[in-house]
Amino acid sequence: MARSFTSDQSQSEPWTLIVHGSALLPAVVLAIEIITHQLGVDPIGQAIRLSGRYALIMLLVALLPGPLARIAGIKQAMRFRRPLGLYAFGYALLHLMLYAGWDYRFQLGYLAQAILDSPFIWAGLAALVILLALTVTSNRWSMRRLGRRWRWLHRLVLLAGGLATLHYAWVFKELRLWPVLAAAAVTLLALVRVPRIEALLKGWLQS
Repeated sequence: MARSFTSDQSQSEPWTLIVHGSALLPAVVLAIEIITHQLGVDPIGQAIRLSGRYALIMLLVALLPGPLARIAGIKQAMRFRRPLGLYAFGYALLHLMLYAGWDYRFQLGYLAQAILDSPFIWAGLAALVILLALTVTSNRWSMRRLGRRWRWLHRLVLLAGGLATLHYAWVFKELRLWPVLAAAAVTLLALVRVPRIEALLKGWLQS
């Protein structure tokens, strides 16, 4: 038993380093680009856009462990679901802080007016509120305390993904590739949770 546990742990360590390293890399690169003034003529806007894109990508990646475990049988993927979700929230919070702090200097009057004048921000804020709720309850104590409600609450992560995608797409005045890809990914990740589709995919992979 001890040898088996040690073997499983040693095999998972490289994946742990890869997952955490890949999740932290965009933040490190963005910090370097800010410090070294490599974000072009609109550094604030570019930093805000990049952090938002990273948050959305991380959120989509955080939705993968469930289908990988249930459909493909890769149970080890589940151990990364919580950290990936926390990274998604971290990037979303960074996105908000860059917008409110760097762009608006936390001037609440101007910030409130900007939010009122920009409906797309409401979608982003709603996604952030959901991620905050999921982050606060992503522990065993909350699972025991909430019982069945915990599972229902954490299913809202798909809604957060949809709202974040809407927020991202709404920023642009014309159709862009990234929002289309994000919308397709959210739709696909929602479809594979449908029991019949999940069963079909599982049977196809096992055949």
